Amino acid sequence: MLFSGDDSSGDVTAPAGEGTFVVERRWRPLVLVVTLAVLSFSGLFAAGLGRENGMGTPLVMALGALGIVAGLTLAALVHGRVRRHELLRSQVRQRTWELEQARRLAEEQAGALAATIRDLRVAARVIEHSVDGIIVTDADNRIVLVNRAFTEISGYTADEVMGQDPRLLNSGRQGPEFYRVMWRALRDEGSWTGEIWNRRKDGTLYPEWLRITLLRDEAGAITHHIAVFSDLTAKKEAEERNRHLSYHDPLTGLANRALLIGRVRLALANSRRTGEPVALLLLDLDHFKLLNDTRGHPTGDAAIIAAGERIRRTVRPGDTVARLGGDEFAVILTGLSQGSAPLTGADKREEALAAVGQVAERLVAAFQQPLMLEGNGGGEVRLACSIGVAVAPADGDTWEALLRHADVALYAAKHAGRDRYHFFTPEIGDRVRDRTWIEEGLRISLGVASGGATTAWWKGSAWSISRNTGPPPTTGPPC
Repeated sequence: MLFSGDDSSGDVTAPAGEGTFVVERRWRPLVLVVTLAVLSFSGLFAAGLGRENGMGTPLVMALGALGIVAGLTLAALVHGRVRRHELLRSQVRQRTWELEQARRLAEEQAGALAATIRDLRVAARVIEHSVDGIIVTDADNRIVLVNRAFTEISGYTADEVMGQDPRLLNSGRQGPEFYRVMWRALRDEGSWTGEIWNRRKDGTLYPEWLRITLLRDEAGAITHHIAVFSDLTAKKEAEERNRHLSYHDPLTGLANRALLIGRVRLALANSRRTGEPVALLLLDLDHFKLLNDTRGHPTGDAAIIAAGERIRRTVRPGDTVARLGGDEFAVILTGLSQGSAPLTGADKREEALAAVGQVAERLVAAFQQPLMLEGNGGGEVRLACSIGVAVAPADGDTWEALLRHADVALYAAKHAGRDRYHFFTPEIGDRVRDRTWIEEGLRISLGVASGGATTAWWKGSAWSISRNTGPPPTTGPPC
């Protein structure tokens, strides 16, 4: 082995090769001096020994030569010992260096292994405590790992699904074409994301948001499939609740104004195509404010709920019942032509008015029976109702016109003594308008007498009249 050392210290820094030996520079002068000294001493000792014994010159020279040979032999032995010593030292240094490198490499590998183990433990904790369910399958799509969330969502334990095909979760709601598209996306893009329905262990179906990713080795071969999914049941229920609240009254569960407007406009659009009449009934509970003020809002709410249920049970199953607010309800009636022969013009309207009149009579009669209230404010209350009816297309072919005319008819029913229904007619509209002008004129007069401006409110619609604006308007206020 060849080593190179520093001129001053002679420390080994790196191995240079096998099968060679170089004596360190600090030992070379010593070896040379020892060799010369041994040769000189051997020659002088042999010559001196020959002279003392009286030998002739040739013999003395022979003895000197023999001494030199002996010195050379001794020097060779010394040099060999030194060489072996240096060789051993070089080997020791080489092994020491190799061991040091091996130790450093082992420490680096141990550190990397410890970091890898730490990362694997963290990853295992993340997988185990993830709120999303995780399934890992091998290349043959056999389950090799699931986490705790999978068990909580599906109901299956790890032992029950290990080695199984994820097909055991199939709900049957997706057809073969759905899965063909999924596997095609996995092959082409390496992942697939979408909504899917699966089946729990107890047989119930649930929606989930699923993402599947392929894992490949260095050669590109598929080694694993990783599926991460979240249960969408709570989200779907929340969306359904929000959708329901967007179109239904939170107190009674009936349709609200938004849903009522949509259905009236849909019915009117169908009426324009077919000529079938559409009726809008507005119902107002008589003396409800008195009940609410005397017995409290909980009793009033219970009465509203009971009234809505009674209206729903009284009308036909396909009719829409809505709560517009307060104690005011609305009913949409369609399909009013009952005869098999097609009718046109006045005959169709008369038939529709007769059918609507029967429904209105049933509603008025239904509220002549006491309402049974539930809860702490339970008991019986008696609340009659007044109904205003407008029938399209004669009374208007838009939602706004139909509502306005039904409101006028309801106003007429209230002033006719309550506990009854009224159809809208132009004459009723004129009378209501005149009565309203008289009432508002009196209010204006009282306002002028008091020196202030008067703002009139009627049925939720406002219009301002000042003492300086002149005579009242020529058209009635919006209803």
